[in-house]
Amino acid sequence: MFLVKNMKIEPKPLYAKVNISCAEAGHLGGIRVLQQYGRQHYVNAGKKGQITLKSRYTHEDRSRWGKMGGRPRRKTLTGGGK
Repeated sequence: MFLVKNMKIEPKPLYAKVNISCAEAGHLGGIRVLQQYGRQHYVNAGKKGQITLKSRYTHEDRSRWGKMGGRPRRKTLTGGGK
């Protein structure tokens, strides 16, 4: 059992539905990770991501992206590729 702001969340079976979308499966997986490892797991992952971003890009790049509202998305493939 996992406590979130004094509420008890009972774990539900992961495979209760047979036909679920990819988004629903990801949501269930995220809930399961939260139940197993707790919020601190996600906090640590975010910190590692920030450290990696800081090591890869200059301060000027990060500052410009912040003013634009975030890092630009990578260009998508054209011609039906995925």
